[in-house]
Amino acid sequence: MGDHVSYLNPPSGKASYLARAISAIINPVFAGVFITGSIFFQALPDRHLAAKWFGTTVFLTVTPPLSYILYLVKTGYLVDIFMPDRQRRIKPIGFIAAWVTFTIILLLSVRAPLPVILTLVSAMVLIGLLFAITLIWKISFHTAVLTTAATVTMMQDLSQAWIISLLIPLVGWSRVHLRRHTTLQVIGGSIAGCIVAIIGHYFLRPYLN
Repeated sequence: MGDHVSYLNPPSGKASYLARAISAIINPVFAGVFITGSIFFQALPDRHLAAKWFGTTVFLTVTPPLSYILYLVKTGYLVDIFMPDRQRRIKPIGFIAAWVTFTIILLLSVRAPLPVILTLVSAMVLIGLLFAITLIWKISFHTAVLTTAATVTMMQDLSQAWIISLLIPLVGWSRVHLRRHTTLQVIGGSIAGCIVAIIGHYFLRPYLN
């Protein structure tokens, strides 16, 4: 079902250098941090509070999973942090899902603002969906998270929404060009991200200014 791509033999040339740069810079972590910031600074009552919870949430949700993925790369389990082998994605994604669940429980225990919790629950829905799909098919995490960011900003009517939207085909091209994904896997990621963003926005809408 279009799962196989020759990621071990990526093309060479100037276009490939550009594609690698795009994939490295506009990555799922970058897009996820952007989504979190845009929601928190829209939903929380003042910028000081938003900055406090933004920093706390990003540190808690990014540092341990990224450290674990880097460890898997160092030990040779993963080829790189973007996990091109579908079957070897399952272990780190499972860890990420467990860690985000733990983070939600932790933030609930310290009575974090509801928009913070709902944002993480929405992230958990996306992670869960990508995990379920990955069990049977490879899907683009790059386009999934970036499309989530674009859809969220679009529904918040933010001025940068069109810029984020233009990045989706650019990132999609980079993933296909590097043979990390097929076109269908890139499109599938965008569809998944769009669906989760719409669902998440529905629950967060009462808190958005």
